[in-house]
Amino acid sequence: MSDDAATAARILGLVPAVPRATWGRDEQRAGDMWNSNSLIAWLPARGGVDLRRAALPANGRAPGWSAGLVVASRAR
Repeated sequence: MSDDAATAARILGLVPAVPRATWGRDEQRAGDMWNSNSLIAWLPARGGVDLRRAALPANGRAPGWSAGLVVASRAR
């Protein structure tokens, strides 16, 4: 997604700010459950990575991914 050291540092710096949501629930009202996929989407999205360019697997599933993106977009 990025090979920029500053972006990596920014993402790592966001770890303490990860939303404290209950796994498997939609407490954030994002339209999708919160889980590890949400976390993996939330961190780079908040860190400024354009995830629209991410090469995700064809026909792959990532339940919770959209929850991470929705919640990250609210924090901007």
